[in-house]
Amino acid sequence: MGTNRRKDMGTNQGPFDPNVLPDNPALPRDPSQRAFILKIAPLARKVQVLTGIPASVGIAQAIHETGWGTSGMYRDLKNLYGFKTEGRCDGSDRSDGTKPLEVPWTSQYRPVNEPCPYFRKYASEYDSILDWALRFYRCALYSCPYKGKPDLVVLHALSYRQNWLAFLNAGALHSYNPLPGDPESRQYTEKIINLIRSYQLYRYDVPVQYWKLREDVSKVVPVA
Repeated sequence: MGTNRRKDMGTNQGPFDPNVLPDNPALPRDPSQRAFILKIAPLARKVQVLTGIPASVGIAQAIHETGWGTSGMYRDLKNLYGFKTEGRCDGSDRSDGTKPLEVPWTSQYRPVNEPCPYFRKYASEYDSILDWALRFYRCALYSCPYKGKPDLVVLHALSYRQNWLAFLNAGALHSYNPLPGDPESRQYTEKIINLIRSYQLYRYDVPVQYWKLREDVSKVVPVA
């Protein structure tokens, strides 16, 4: 009884398996919310093994950005974090099926031949989470959300990725605010912290001894 419940916490029960989730007494009572966490958690843990980005943060942001998986962005495009790409505003070059943003200035006030933001379409939730995690490293190298000089705040935060709270307190999510440094940036971070604490999502974080970082990730910030 319970032989594979805590595989990730010990060394005498076989190799680490990100699909085997630890017990979590704080899961929501709502069946759909509970199911959303249990669907996303194994994928976020797999991504943490490869990137070191805390699974708890990925789960919490997915909850926040999709409204517990109820948004059309998630249902139609498997897009968990609202990431965007660009195309023509008339949609003529969007053969991948992405949809234009439903905001007035996207199509009404822009000529159709100008770049126009679209929600990005993913093949799976795993691909969406992996893209989210790798974004921290892209930001550290080029800046967010556009290429430019390296984002030193994110680069600094990555050195704290072994601890979800230290990672967030170091400013990992500061670029999710339209104006870095604006008080809303901290409000966003507090919302993510509250979700992690309320549902004890930190239980899903993968200990560093089980990480197997991708080469492109370890070149940016190797494991200490």
